[in-house]
Amino acid sequence: MRPTFETGRGVLIESYLIDEDVDLYGQPLRVAFVERLRGEKRFDSAEELIEQMKVDVDATRGVCASFQRP
Repeated sequence: MRPTFETGRGVLIESYLIDEDVDLYGQPLRVAFVERLRGEKRFDSAEELIEQMKVDVDATRGVCASFQRP
């Protein structure tokens, strides 16, 4: 629902691609959920959200460390 930045757009999924710099707008994308890192939370500032995103990226690296690319 994006509680920190209310848009009125309802439920949506935001994907963050770690270590990739590509423009995927307008392209089909398949997203697979592997593990839930944390529940939805409203942050008091964009800076707090950014700090949490850094923690989430580190946690995601740990989850994905055992994955192998085909």
